[in-house]
Amino acid sequence: MKSSKLGRELKQRGKLIGKILKQIDSISFEMGGTDIDILGTAYITLIGNFASTAGKKGGEFYTPMNMSKLVARLATVGLTDVLSAFDCACGSGSLLLQVGQFAKVKI
Repeated sequence: MKSSKLGRELKQRGKLIGKILKQIDSISFEMGGTDIDILGTAYITLIGNFASTAGKKGGEFYTPMNMSKLVARLATVGLTDVLSAFDCACGSGSLLLQVGQFAKVKI
């Protein structure tokens, strides 16, 4: 929480982050019967923006969306149900989110 973009003082930054968390808490994530993943999409967008501003270091933990989609699609070719999924890179989790777009993951 050292970014001055969030506020000059620690107290200001804390208040802003608190407002953001309250706003996120107010979102209804119950999306039964739809294919939209609001939280996952928001997460991928935010982590992608962070990685792009982090420069070279950002690539160490973030797999670009297109790459995640490609790998997930290749891993699920011909499958409609998947018993488990594993992201060996253990990065941002975008690959696991994408697998759920191409096959039903049974838990």
